[in-house]
Amino acid sequence: MYKTGKIFEEYINTKYLKILTVEHLDIPGMHLFGKQIRTVATESLPPHNHNNCFEVVYICSGNPSFSVGGKTYILSGGDIFITQPYEVHSTNAIPVSVSEMFWFQLDLEACESPLFLGSAAVATLQQKLQSLSSRVISMDPERTRDLLQQAFRIAASGHNPQLAAQYISLLLFLVLESSEKVGFKLTPDIGRAATYILDHITERLTLEHLASISYLSVSRFKQKFKKQMGISPRQFINAQKIQYAKELLLDGYSTTEIAACLQFESPSYFITVFRRYTSCTPQEYRKLNLELPDLSPFE
Repeated sequence: MYKTGKIFEEYINTKYLKILTVEHLDIPGMHLFGKQIRTVATESLPPHNHNNCFEVVYICSGNPSFSVGGKTYILSGGDIFITQPYEVHSTNAIPVSVSEMFWFQLDLEACESPLFLGSAAVATLQQKLQSLSSRVISMDPERTRDLLQQAFRIAASGHNPQLAAQYISLLLFLVLESSEKVGFKLTPDIGRAATYILDHITERLTLEHLASISYLSVSRFKQKFKKQMGISPRQFINAQKIQYAKELLLDGYSTTEIAACLQFESPSYFITVFRRYTSCTPQEYRKLNLELPDLSPFE
């Protein structure tokens, strides 16, 4: 039995999670507008849908994953992820990783003028959203984040819902425009660095060395890497080390052995990083996936 519209659909206003509901938005067709910063991994999202709403998620930073129809999509900063009305989606039992995102739910059939748009614009928007060839669209990170920050700020103030709706409308039409473009997300220098990280994940990886093989200064490398990957070089390295650590855990290696293999400064620091990216300790992860005995004295 799937949940329908029961995930994060009440008004929330905390430091790391802010959600505006239909009562606060006063924007025709918009059911929810949220912003969340995850500084540690959080529990997975169970299978659910959102009734007659499109859900649009924008990833500011991080590499969260979402699953729809048996396929898992690993996202990064600058990506828009769209689910169709009534479409069941989840994180496939995977904790939501360290990330920052905006998301909103939009019902284009709820009223005559959703987003205060005319009937022709609504018909075009609905037809194109329903016929998207891909549910993941790469956007200009700075422009997209600025649009959403402005829209969220205005919507949260409650003073000018028409202006907030205009920002959302502009974003959606930019998404449709971007969905029709084909292009490479990574430039050769950043692609070379990302490949090097994956090929040398058990080594001690320094930003100085990665910058040198990219023929960039360290500051320029960090800036360019984050803009293209949606995550800092160090966060990317740690995320990939944790992915490899999961494999080693299921192969029976101890926490101490894995920490040494992946060049963490100590087993306790490895445990801290592992928990941050998975919301559990290495031993808890092992026990959830294989009923193996506890091999580490550090937990």
